[in-house]
Amino acid sequence: MKYLYLTTVTLAFCLSAAAEDYAIENASLRRTLSIEHGCLATKEIENKLAATTTKPTACDEFRLRISRGTHLEGTDVWLTATDFKATHVSGTRTEQVFSLESRKHGLMIEVRYELKPQDFYARKQLEVTAEKPVTLERIDVEAISFADANQPYTIKAITSRAGKRWSPGLGQPLYTTKSATFWGIEFPAAYNHVDDEKMLSGYLWGYELKPGTPYQTKKAVMGVADDPQFNQEAFFEYIDRVRARPLRLQTQYNSWFNGFRNVTREKFATSIKTINRELNTKRGVKPLRAYVIDNGWQILSGNSAEEVWQTNKKFDIDFASTFANTKAVGSELGLWMSPGCVFTGSRWAVPVLRKAGYESLNNYMSMAGPKYMGLLEDRMVELTKMGISYFKLDGLFGQINTRDFELNGNRYGIPYMPQLG
Repeated sequence: MKYLYLTTVTLAFCLSAAAEDYAIENASLRRTLSIEHGCLATKEIENKLAATTTKPTACDEFRLRISRGTHLEGTDVWLTATDFKATHVSGTRTEQVFSLESRKHGLMIEVRYELKPQDFYARKQLEVTAEKPVTLERIDVEAISFADANQPYTIKAITSRAGKRWSPGLGQPLYTTKSATFWGIEFPAAYNHVDDEKMLSGYLWGYELKPGTPYQTKKAVMGVADDPQFNQEAFFEYIDRVRARPLRLQTQYNSWFNGFRNVTREKFATSIKTINRELNTKRGVKPLRAYVIDNGWQILSGNSAEEVWQTNKKFDIDFASTFANTKAVGSELGLWMSPGCVFTGSRWAVPVLRKAGYESLNNYMSMAGPKYMGLLEDRMVELTKMGISYFKLDGLFGQINTRDFELNGNRYGIPYMPQLG
């Protein structure tokens, strides 16, 4: 089989050109790509660690859902690599770049495949450019079918009114059960799933492409294990390599789980002393990483935006004595916060902030609103400078039974979907 590893040469294709194969390759894997009748597709994947070679049963290579706007139903169009023609390709053994064009839809895509010499996983990224305004609703960076495609986590429950039912299934990887590969998107809000045999790794975006302004997608990742039984272990090893900080144990005390629904400085100080005496001094356990004041340190009822997430009179305004107590036992101080003002103790702030012109939803604050998020960020930065080393951010997805969604984000540049209300 002939593979092209181009260095400084850029080729132009015509529709009648014979099929050509290209590949990225190292000691762990090889992904072979083909241009046939002008269309890009993955031809086969060799897992050198497990000594397997697998060919897709079908290959869209990628999928885009475009429309005239997220608020306009019935305008969606799905595009795959077969809707584009290759115009140029260039690359090396560890990187291949394909330029594609769809004259019908006025779109140009650059598809980039990368594989570092020492890695057992490769990355893929699309760069999309439009000739005229078009909304890019969903992007599946990978769209490829295998007979052994497997989606181990299948629960998807994204609800607005459903008691204790919130399992969005976001960020979960896909596997192949015989060829020992794992697939996904390097983005926590990605939704990777298997439809029949088709593996789809992608995410919702919902923004309008501005003419001539390229958009780079999140990167897809495809990796290999040395045995199908250890797909998950290989995936976790990949996570350990790319994570921002090493995996570590976070030991902490939290006043809420001590039964303190009305925590005070004095109660908190007593807990610190008791835990240090019984756990650290008597039993020789290392100091806890943090002592965390849960709901109750903040002003619990107010009339102005200036009071939101400010310290109440049960604690020093700068937590001075509490900082001294945690430092004395070799630990640090953390705080509970509910960024969306979802829980009791912060709900009072919603009508107050709404009246003051901050962005809000039906029940909570909008964490997409720049004015409110600016207020929240300023306060968190201030607390961090004081010495707070940990935040328990509660209710990011809403309350346990009720969730609000931002449907009118066009006011500040996010997808606009009033029809869902």
